[in-house]
Amino acid sequence: MLWYLERQGVAVGRKCDTFDSGGLEVELLWGQRNLEKVQAYGLVPEEVETAFDSGDWATTPSELPFRLIGEGTSHTGRLIRVIYAETDDGLYPITAFPIRLRQRRTP
Repeated sequence: MLWYLERQGVAVGRKCDTFDSGGLEVELLWGQRNLEKVQAYGLVPEEVETAFDSGDWATTPSELPFRLIGEGTSHTGRLIRVIYAETDDGLYPITAFPIRLRQRRTP
């Protein structure tokens, strides 16, 4: 289950398990705006979090400054693309949506 703490109007999601080769633990930051965007695509925050934690997670830079594009498979088996930003407090998923394998941009 997600737990939420109010921090300057942004809910801080649970710490994800380590998901990168550096063994870093990160927090995904959830607020009303990004929750609505994710839910508009039929996803729930747990799916986004498990995509970050998946063995096939890969990240590429975005054309926009300070944005990253990540792709991974959620616990439901869906391939998800996440547009996110790194902040001092953690990672802020700007939006996320399901994609097909042929749409994958990351190796």
